[in-house]
Amino acid sequence: KKSYSILEQAFQKMMADDGVQKLSDTSVWASKDNTTCAYYMTPYTGNSNCKAFVNSLNKYIKIIGIEKYVDKIPYLKGNETMNYINYDSLVLSDGTMIMFEASGSPFTKTPEECNQIKSLGGSMCSMAGVIIVDINGKKKPNTYGRDLFNFKLSDEGKLYPASGKDDALYSYIRALDTNPNYWRNNSSKCGSVDGTWPNGNVFGDQCTARIMEEGWKMNY
Repeated sequence: KKSYSILEQAFQKMMADDGVQKLSDTSVWASKDNTTCAYYMTPYTGNSNCKAFVNSLNKYIKIIGIEKYVDKIPYLKGNETMNYINYDSLVLSDGTMIMFEASGSPFTKTPEECNQIKSLGGSMCSMAGVIIVDINGKKKPNTYGRDLFNFKLSDEGKLYPASGKDDALYSYIRALDTNPNYWRNNSSKCGSVDGTWPNGNVFGDQCTARIMEEGWKMNY
């Protein structure tokens, strides 16, 4: 909850300082010159535009270094792991690590699609990036749904939990009760910790939505 608040406030201040309403119009986003700066495909240290982006970002998010993340992340129930390449992570001053994918340009729905999303109760109509937060850095358990949490970042500087209500409606403009991207409808996400995929495990990367929608409680 603390990380969510700090990051969202940073993005809102970023826009306020430049007097704009979209992250893609800020000087921070301009510093990467339409380059996609992703923790997995364009390491921040290996691309001059991404290096400039991280330097600009540092004004709003206190970054003290860039480190490689761990190799494997256990599934939520712990008895299997997924291979995780040594992704570049931004290390923050409080020990939090974030893996940040900032899109070259935001993905934006049409006005008609936005109206449909709003009619279904959603408010996310654009996506400017993805942020994975590890609240205690490399310390264990390094597990989605325990200390790793997954967010989508809108061009309006709002953070939405992956497979939560807003992300589900953005991904599939369809009522939540039949929406395949909504966590409640998919046990392999976080709809059930007794899910059967894979091999009785739940990956856990969508548990952020469950925690937030259940009052910031880890009810699993």
